[in-house]
Amino acid sequence: MDKLDAELRPARDRLGAAIMSKIGEAQQKKADYHRRDRDHHERERMRRMQSQSEGEGA
Repeated sequence: MDKLDAELRPARDRLGAAIMSKIGEAQQKKADYHRRDRDHHERERMRRMQSQSEGEGA
């Protein structure tokens, strides 16, 4: 069993590293998505406030 484990360990370690890398990429994509979504909503809010203030001034 130890010989089999020794033979499989490098492949298992590479697979584990690849999985962790993909998890990191997914977390980064999620964070980027939430940042863009938050920024978009903030721009929309500012646009609405500006439209209201222009409407009040007219």
